[in-house]
Amino acid sequence: MEWYPTGRLLLWITGFAVVITIATLLTLGSDAESIMAAVKRGLARIFALRGMKAEERTIDAAAAFIPAGIALGPALTLTINLWLAGKVAAMSGRLTRPWPDLKTTTLPPMTLVALCVALALCFTGGLLAMFAKVTTGALLVAYGITGFAVLHTLTLALQSRAVWLSCSYAVMIVLVWPTLSMVVLGLADAVFGFRERFMRTRPPPLPTA
Repeated sequence: MEWYPTGRLLLWITGFAVVITIATLLTLGSDAESIMAAVKRGLARIFALRGMKAEERTIDAAAAFIPAGIALGPALTLTINLWLAGKVAAMSGRLTRPWPDLKTTTLPPMTLVALCVALALCFTGGLLAMFAKVTTGALLVAYGITGFAVLHTLTLALQSRAVWLSCSYAVMIVLVWPTLSMVVLGLADAVFGFRERFMRTRPPPLPTA
């Protein structure tokens, strides 16, 4: 039996994250100008509470990335919740499907096309550009998650794999910005097929019987 691919589940999560983020932004206003004005006011308050004096152009630059950044929260939250729900179901014996090999998670090929379209629409204007930024941010999070899957695959040949993975996660948790490398790794794998090439070099599994 072929079970529903985890990559498509991740794509569904991305879609829900986009809808949640857009709905949240629309609570700030009905057009792009009013939404961005509310976002800028919020950023100004944050800078003020931290005792930082930010110039208007700094706030404008930060506000431009907010729609894409907001999608990060729902995307990660929904992904973690689904993983936890699956673990609970598996521990209770109610998970009807076998636990998937998460390091093989791959987004559908057309996802990369959707990302390119969303990126292009980011340079239009109005609500369309704002929603495109939200979509772009959510899709980049999805590719970041597949980047971690690539990392887990490419480290299979390492003898001290657990140490390397632990150090990698520790660096990304402490510094945060290195997680961008996972987005790049996920995108590169989608284009060049790193995991597929790597698995071809692996010896075939031993027979179980």
